[in-house]
Amino acid sequence: MSRRTRSLTAHMRVRDAYETAQGRNESTVRPVTLRRLALLATLLVSLLTATAAQAFPDNQYLQLVGLDETHGSWVREYAGPALPSTTVYAATEDDGVYRSTTGGVSWAPVNGGLVQAHGDYHVRAIIATGSGALAGTEGGLFKLTGSSWTPLAQGDEADPAHPKKLNRSVQSLLSGPTGMLAGVFNGGVYKSSDDGATWTPPAPGNGMPAGETVWSLSTLTQNLIYAATSSGLYASVDFGNSWTPVGDGITGTTFRVFVDGDNPNIIYAGTSDGFFRSITLGLTWTKEDGPPGHSIGSGPVRSIQQKAGVNETRIYATTNQGLYVGTTGNNDTGGFIPGPISWRKIVPNDAGLNGHNELWSVSSFIGGTAFLIGSHGGGGFGLTMTPPNNTVAPVLSPTVGLTVGDTVATTNGTWTGTQTIEYEYQWQDCGTTNNANNCVDVKGATEKTFALPDTLYSGGMGHYFRAVVTGKNDFPSFPMVPYTGKSTLAGPVGPAANTVPGYGQHSAPSMVVLNGDPGNNFPIPGATLHAQNWNITPCTAGIPAGALNCSYKFSWVRCLYGNGGVDETDPSCEAARNAQGLLVTTQDFHLTEQDIDHTFCVKVTGSNANGAATTTCSGFSNTIFPLAPAAVTAPFIEGTAIVGGSLSGNAGLWKPAPASYKRQWQQCDAGGSGCSYISGATGASYKPTADDVGHTLRVLVTVDSNGANKFPGPVDGVSAPSGVVANAPVPPGGPVTPITPVTPVTPVTPVTPVTPDASAPLFKSVTAPASVKAGSSLGILIGLSEPGTVRVTLQQVVAGRKQGKTCKAGRKTGKKCTIYKTVKKQSFAVTGSRKLSIATKKLSKGKYRVLIQPVDAAGNVGKTKILNLRLK
Repeated sequence: MSRRTRSLTAHMRVRDAYETAQGRNESTVRPVTLRRLALLATLLVSLLTATAAQAFPDNQYLQLVGLDETHGSWVREYAGPALPSTTVYAATEDDGVYRSTTGGVSWAPVNGGLVQAHGDYHVRAIIATGSGALAGTEGGLFKLTGSSWTPLAQGDEADPAHPKKLNRSVQSLLSGPTGMLAGVFNGGVYKSSDDGATWTPPAPGNGMPAGETVWSLSTLTQNLIYAATSSGLYASVDFGNSWTPVGDGITGTTFRVFVDGDNPNIIYAGTSDGFFRSITLGLTWTKEDGPPGHSIGSGPVRSIQQKAGVNETRIYATTNQGLYVGTTGNNDTGGFIPGPISWRKIVPNDAGLNGHNELWSVSSFIGGTAFLIGSHGGGGFGLTMTPPNNTVAPVLSPTVGLTVGDTVATTNGTWTGTQTIEYEYQWQDCGTTNNANNCVDVKGATEKTFALPDTLYSGGMGHYFRAVVTGKNDFPSFPMVPYTGKSTLAGPVGPAANTVPGYGQHSAPSMVVLNGDPGNNFPIPGATLHAQNWNITPCTAGIPAGALNCSYKFSWVRCLYGNGGVDETDPSCEAARNAQGLLVTTQDFHLTEQDIDHTFCVKVTGSNANGAATTTCSGFSNTIFPLAPAAVTAPFIEGTAIVGGSLSGNAGLWKPAPASYKRQWQQCDAGGSGCSYISGATGASYKPTADDVGHTLRVLVTVDSNGANKFPGPVDGVSAPSGVVANAPVPPGGPVTPITPVTPVTPVTPVTPVTPDASAPLFKSVTAPASVKAGSSLGILIGLSEPGTVRVTLQQVVAGRKQGKTCKAGRKTGKKCTIYKTVKKQSFAVTGSRKLSIATKKLSKGKYRVLIQPVDAAGNVGKTKILNLRLK
């Protein structure tokens, strides 16, 4: 049975167990689902300890009283609530068990009966049991009654052939309605059905290696159990009797497994390599680092908590760099598949941790909005979150005297709540009655500024509008309350004098290709893009401009990526320029080779004496395809056609330069015809063999100027045939094998090879400012010694410190170093000199550098120019 088949079989067993518990007898499953019990207990604690939550500050960590650098400095796990409901336990590595009767605010050790010399103070797992607790330690399992611990299932075996003791180092515990499980060091999972009094060791051949160390246990139903081990993740559908590996895709040592009881099929795992998620009940896994700027990194993740809402799920994870929260949509694909996870550090500067950023545990036991954090070396910490609250409403500017053509901006207003707060914007049309109850969202108006002519439809004159600002932070409550601030109404919107172009009808132009590729009319260099059919009443295509005193201006936009779905505000887009570097404002745009691999759209501005209006961008053109290559000189063969010799197949010269070359050697008859392919002979050179004696050879060269697309298609060129292949000459004194005479071949007039261009382009001039305002465009004036392409790479300069041979940002120790993070790449065609425009929209302020590399038409790469830049 293949590994894939075994994994599928295991997944079916896991899935069957889940569906059995969820569908066949729901009434019997709900009371024993451990996740539901834990959630009910947490809700109970939130009601009884709301005042305790107020003891923790917002936006920073607070050291827990009695659980600090010298008392319980290494907190591995929290457990609770117990009875009474304000009781919480903390398992520490070197200092035994600590207990809080104040909901986690203050702590004291409770170690009666534990012997430090036996390893009992090294507590690896703890669970609350009514008014007591169970603790898994290096020395074994213990039960707490009052303030004293009693060993459970320790000591000599009465019948060694049938062991019932748990004389092992206990790393994890799980209590269910039908028994208990204990994950031990180097021994797998033990099982008890009498509250820990006796234990059954793992059966041989149960699917988990006999020497496995089990760091964490988690459950979805009473039978479906997951175990995080040193070698991966295992699942059991019979409460620990047998196990199946289900960690396909997980790397590193698996420290923690967390089953999402609110979203079927979803499981999380924390490993030494980072954070992993399965949306297939453990069949397959993906690493969820997060996108650039919102990444959790690839360091260890040791503890996981989760809050699930209707539309979003938030995941809290401890790392060596503090506490992170990940947000994912629950149905981003329109079904039940969650979206990607975007991570953010909850307290960006780790205020209050006192340098103890290596966190091992996170739990929520106080009020539902306060977290207990366990660190390595710093003890325990509390962290409270509060939702965003708008205390001063957003303000619009301007608010009076508005006409179509104005742009209105909103402030965020003033907010309180856990930082960082992020804001979303929605502009609303409130009709003509100045009544907030009539406000409805304007589709697509979600920026901080509102351009009136682009969003007001026919009849928008005389309307009022407002901005609604929504604040979001990492507050862990669901469903999300819409924390919003609403501006006062502004308006009414009036027209300019007479009729402003576009106030009634306003639609984007369309675009056609003139003189494109003859067969498909695709846009190619030499073709023309033509704008037509725009509507900016009364300035409309087809109506003579002079008749309405209208004038027109065209704005062409060129984007490096996109094919019909790209918005012109994409960072790869820029105002289109012609071969001389000048902006094109006419109705036609003539394409050149510098436009290859780009797409275009066009906007039209119609103006009259009363004002002006600009359409949105047209639909995007097809990608500008390159011209099909044409041979300047045909391929040719060099070398002597003898057995054991070497022939070189020169590809010849082509214009434009192809993106790729492929060769295929052919064997022909002595007259150079009747050719057939030589299997496997696709290299730049070929050694004739005995099978080639009496034949001629030629090389077929296939070139492609646009390998990524089907158009234009590849073009073939073939060399003249070689001489007739002969055996190699026999050394002097040896026998000479007579060569059968071959009918002479009419010689082919050779094509004089053109010497390839091998000189790299040089910069004649490079002029750029040392600093620009963030969000504006960076202008660089370039002069080249010959026509070519300039590749521009914009990199953010980030200070870091060495960790081994790696430079990492955010570290406080180690040798200083620098990280160069690429944020943008663009290419520009340059003939003579040209001013390049690099957009810096959405880039943060700080140090950057610009790498400029010239490449000529022959592919020769010039020396890279490096410029330093600061965004202010």
